[in-house]
Amino acid sequence: KIMDDVKSFDAGNGNSFLIKNNDSLFVAGYNASGQLGVGDERPRRSFVGLKDSVKTVISSGSANSASTFIITLSNKLMATGLSTSYKLGTGTTTATNNFTTITLPN
Repeated sequence: KIMDDVKSFDAGNGNSFLIKNNDSLFVAGYNASGQLGVGDERPRRSFVGLKDSVKTVISSGSANSASTFIITLSNKLMATGLSTSYKLGTGTTTATNNFTTITLPN
């Protein structure tokens, strides 16, 4: 049962994210901009766990209709999805469908 032991939940416009008590991230919904971070742009009709690189390191997250941000347990900021007007903070307007570490200035 995927809904057992859910620590937090967030939803954007057409997508949903939940973090379980074991800090694993599950995603579902609209994904045209890669905002689910699953490596493609196909929608997910049911919750799927993220790949090993981020699936058990989630502290918190936030989603909107086209991009998603997470903070890992090691305090890394990561983002995925549409980067119009450089909104992901990756230094480019190129969208990504995998979570990418964002480097913050000191």
